[in-house]
Amino acid sequence: MITFSCSQLEAFGPMVALVGAGPGDPGLITRLGAELLAQADLVLYDRLVSPEILELAQIARSMVCVDQLPGCHPDRIGAIGKAMVEAAQNGLRVVRLKGGDPILFGRCLEEVEPLIEQGISYQIVPGVTAALGAAAFAGIPVTDRRLASAVALITGHENPTKTDGNLDWQALARFPGTLVFYMAMARLENMTTRLMGHGKSPDTPACIIAQATLPSQRVLVTTLGELVAKARAADLRPPAICMVGPVVDCRATMNWFDRRPLYGKRVLTCRPNVPEEKFGNSLVNRLRAMGASARNIPTLEIVPTAEIGLPGLSQGSSPQWDWVVFSSQPGVQSFFAQLHQLGLDSRALAGAQVAAVGEQTARALAQHGIRADCTNPGGNAESLAKQLLDKVQGRAVLLVRADRGREVLAQNLQPVCWLVEWIAYRQVNRLALNATEQAWLDEGPLDAVLLTSGNIASALAEVLPPYQVEAIRAGKTAVYSLSPVTSESIKKLGWPIAGEAKEPSMAQLAEVVQKGLASS
Repeated sequence: MITFSCSQLEAFGPMVALVGAGPGDPGLITRLGAELLAQADLVLYDRLVSPEILELAQIARSMVCVDQLPGCHPDRIGAIGKAMVEAAQNGLRVVRLKGGDPILFGRCLEEVEPLIEQGISYQIVPGVTAALGAAAFAGIPVTDRRLASAVALITGHENPTKTDGNLDWQALARFPGTLVFYMAMARLENMTTRLMGHGKSPDTPACIIAQATLPSQRVLVTTLGELVAKARAADLRPPAICMVGPVVDCRATMNWFDRRPLYGKRVLTCRPNVPEEKFGNSLVNRLRAMGASARNIPTLEIVPTAEIGLPGLSQGSSPQWDWVVFSSQPGVQSFFAQLHQLGLDSRALAGAQVAAVGEQTARALAQHGIRADCTNPGGNAESLAKQLLDKVQGRAVLLVRADRGREVLAQNLQPVCWLVEWIAYRQVNRLALNATEQAWLDEGPLDAVLLTSGNIASALAEVLPPYQVEAIRAGKTAVYSLSPVTSESIKKLGWPIAGEAKEPSMAQLAEVVQKGLASS
């Protein structure tokens, strides 16, 4: 029996949503699917769903992998239906998160039947199905007017209770188009034997796409007759899609995925999680666009200040600052969170001028409708302090900062103005990595680690497995730094610096990594 806690949230339409998570890459979930996840109380998810997609479930009370439900596959379908019914009857919003697309080889009807029987409303949100995601990322068109005007999507796992399957192998062997087999690895030999036994030429182009759309994607191109032997030799493992037909040869021309400059490189970043960057221009997204298997594992947690109120401002009062200086992106978020708790908004800054350290901080202000009056694209506190010295002479200045931030701004501005510092948030070192993060690190050696502050570097040294720390010290894992200030902190750890961004921005850091790793 699964127990749930009811949430008091506004109705959002149907109580249950069956959502397609796509074939693997977390960026391929639909916008509607992401929005429903963000509102869900209970998420029942398939084992292969990306952990990064699960992070979108921001308010979920319970998140349960369906493999943990009672029963064994395929009998677990009853437990899934029961869990959805119980949760919905208790007033919870439920997302049943399914790999690929819910209605294609997803046993969708069997899962919604209990909902129908109990009169529970539901909706179905499509996802990118594995066949199309795999084909696109492998550079293979499933149709081409010169080669194939039709495509057949075929399951590799039919209903085990049937004495004879529904597949017409003679028709499939003669099919004038592309054959795509889902869940193909377990029955690959049977599939190839049946097709060739019914007249399909062993010279027909064929391929297997394993771990489709993920950085670990592998593609084997061969012929139908050699497919089984070469798949065994390559040690390809599920999940995998098999494609058969002339379009497979198009990969030689259309392949793009593994031609990117950082393809095959494993890169770790350690920035604190910022909600606004989930689907924005984050450092990880830039690296993935270049082909890297990139993962952000935060080593610091951002903990907003527990105090309610801002210096020089109370509910219904006018601000007493001439300047407000923001030292970081999280500081902006904490500041506006405080404003909202006071029943205020960005109009509280009316009459004050605003300064920001770096483009990321300025961009965070812009998201709240505030354009910085003074900023430094270079992103270091020293250059902003120089710009501000004449501007803040004799003025009242509020400095929004972290508890462990550098003292450069305060030390430079204090002598010339009335300065009040507000600790917007605390930086707390994480004591350990979670199982998902550790599993990713254990998948193989790291090619690079990207560090954006000295505090992040110090925290990483405490939680990274010893063998990986040693790889960094030995130069086997390259370290890239955001700025000279960050580099100085990294060197104190005894870690060599492989590269440093020309300017302290995410774009420049990604560029120096691309140049460094692409030539290695």
